[in-house]
Amino acid sequence: MKWQLIFPPSIIEKHLRGFGSYSILVNKFAPVYLAGIIEYLCAEILHVTIDNLGSNHQRILVKDMELGILNDIELSKLFKKFFF
Repeated sequence: MKWQLIFPPSIIEKHLRGFGSYSILVNKFAPVYLAGIIEYLCAEILHVTIDNLGSNHQRILVKDMELGILNDIELSKLFKKFFF
């Protein structure tokens, strides 16, 4: 089954601009690039998690995602700097 993640750049732009509460300069392409990065990271995390789980599970838990990230070399390097 093919799933598609969608992160709308318009909503990301609202978050980047702080819903109008403060004014920072945001390029018009920044929300598009950030949406692409977030989509790629989420898809990669879900792919690694599903591969790590196997076929006998019906739901994905946070612990499953954590184990999937730790078992992947590139994702573990990325997330160890911030979370682990």
